Amino acid sequence: MVLLSVLVELSRDREFRVVGAHLNHALRGRESDGDQEFVRDFCNAIGITFVTETLSPGTLEQKKESLESAARAARLDFLARTASDCGAKRIATGHSLDDQAETILQRLIRGTGPGGLKGILPLRDDLWCRPLLMCTRDEIRSYAQSAGIRFREDSSNDDHRFTRNRIRHELMPLITERFSLAFRESAGRLAELSRQQEDYFDTVVGNAFSECVILANPFKILLDKSRMEDYHNIVKQRIVRHALMLIEGKGRDTDLREIDAVMSELENSRCSMDISAKIRFGVERGVVIFTVPDPLPEPADIHLHGTMELPSGGGSISVSGTRADNAVDGISSVLVSHDIIETHGPLTAGPVVKGERMKPFGMKETVKISDCIAQAVPKILRHQVPVIRAGAIPVWIPGVRSSELLRIPDSESGTVKAVTSLLRLEFHNGITRTMFNR
Repeated sequence: MVLLSVLVELSRDREFRVVGAHLNHALRGRESDGDQEFVRDFCNAIGITFVTETLSPGTLEQKKESLESAARAARLDFLARTASDCGAKRIATGHSLDDQAETILQRLIRGTGPGGLKGILPLRDDLWCRPLLMCTRDEIRSYAQSAGIRFREDSSNDDHRFTRNRIRHELMPLITERFSLAFRESAGRLAELSRQQEDYFDTVVGNAFSECVILANPFKILLDKSRMEDYHNIVKQRIVRHALMLIEGKGRDTDLREIDAVMSELENSRCSMDISAKIRFGVERGVVIFTVPDPLPEPADIHLHGTMELPSGGGSISVSGTRADNAVDGISSVLVSHDIIETHGPLTAGPVVKGERMKPFGMKETVKISDCIAQAVPKILRHQVPVIRAGAIPVWIPGVRSSELLRIPDSESGTVKAVTSLLRLEFHNGITRTMFNR
């Protein structure tokens, strides 16, 4: 309420608009409803827009995560959606210096690296801001009293079942009374120093990651193992953290145990393991792999002109008309005649089908497609390798092999001449054999 009051006061001279936003978590019955009405009445009284949302009772309790985490996730989602709907450039929250100190203590207890000591950021993602972060809770309460700003207490803040509340009511008083009255200020300085150091390391790690990366998209990240080995362990740890964040998103809270597990496996020439339900990790053929064990996509039609993105970050395929004498390698580029499409059916891209076979270019016998892929791609990535089919007939495994069916016949004179109705298909930014023969 102090933050809202201060922002409204500042907005009158600095020409920005304030919107009040409140999520009713429906965890405290009438008390929760009372909080919602209290903020609504305040916003109506001073003439600013008020946006609110009420969760269905029991919604948060049904989540697999802790109640604290579920409530925080719901709140952040609500505020982000509200900001987007309002066209807001900032989301301001009322975190204080006490919150900063509690956050750092909580992360230390749980286990954190230097990055976790940054604590709560004054500005995150150029959107979330905390204008009161350097003010203590006592200072904020004192200001509220002197300015006549009314507020309500959330009774759940006194519930010692929650780790955060035990830190607030038991650990923080012990530290300030028995060890340092200025602990909150010391924690604030530590967070600021850590932020400065992390900004520097972000630059170092960004450059190192760029040197190591072979392929990076939201579904998989491939890194050159030999290049990673040239860096200090601290930089390697941060490259791993950066890769996990790119796969799962900026909000990912990476645990030190996850980093340690990956670092120990980096010593092996071949390994694979689940880091979480959303990320699988492996090392094979000199490549460090982070990937998403996503479900198999449905087959997608390939249009006969232009470029299409393959599902699951599988790269892209460009299609254009061409001549028979246009050079292709049968691996990353192929020629397809319209006769094949007319005979067998339209071109599609889809996942590998169990037991499916193809006669590779230059061979007389059919082989299992899964065997072709196994020779070219590590096991944890094979589900992401696309197969191009004409109707139900596989004709090309982009980046791996093409089918004998794509052979362009010679003319009667024995030389290859220009042939009309040919398509050139070219594979880009996907998993290719060369990535694993480094």
